[in-house]
Amino acid sequence: MKAAEQASKFSERELKRLLRHAYRPTRARKARRPGGRGVRIYREWTREEKDLLGKVTDSEAARLLKRSRQAVLHKRLRMGRPVVGERLFWNWTKADLALLGKVSDAEAARRLDRPISAVLCARRRLKIPPLLPRPAAWTEKELRWLGRLPDAEVARRTGRGAEAVSLKRSRLGLLNPAPEFRWWTAEEEALLGVFPDCELARRLKRTFKAVQAHRERLGIPILSRRTKFGSRSRSRC
Repeated sequence: MKAAEQASKFSERELKRLLRHAYRPTRARKARRPGGRGVRIYREWTREEKDLLGKVTDSEAARLLKRSRQAVLHKRLRMGRPVVGERLFWNWTKADLALLGKVSDAEAARRLDRPISAVLCARRRLKIPPLLPRPAAWTEKELRWLGRLPDAEVARRTGRGAEAVSLKRSRLGLLNPAPEFRWWTAEEEALLGVFPDCELARRLKRTFKAVQAHRERLGIPILSRRTKFGSRSRSRC
């Protein structure tokens, strides 16, 4: 207490000069303003709240204390309180371990009647890779559609994703008969810089970003107009 009283007589600047690197100022914990994005006011834990930890589940304690479950979990672990209502260790047999990696973690958890987190931890501990669902093999009929029908139509008929269809077609060296990308013609490029990008995008039925990017790629300056005040104004959408 005497040391604290003596230290209070000195200012922060004097303490820093006298103690130098040994001085560690105590910083008060600032409460942030409520209503901000992802900002919460720090609440001190009361004795009644601490006594509740370890007696009920973390979810129940979070509901009663009006705190997040993550905050309750971290506080309980710091206090060394045991978990309630959750099983930490599971007995694994050889038959149970043989199932890991052969089916999905969700399916293994359903068959073994245990949470997915327990299955995931056991599989990672044994360094067993997860089961990745393999897509069905391409049939001859489906392969004949590639390059003849648009990728969207092939994806609809085969039930595959558009990226999978595009990748398979590219590996076979085939072109998409109805590509979404439109090549620029000489007539369209001749209009770049003649009209504002917004107006040209409406005329060519292209997006403003596409017109702007292609004009900048060709090094064509943007069209600027003189206002009544004598300054230049650039076209904006």
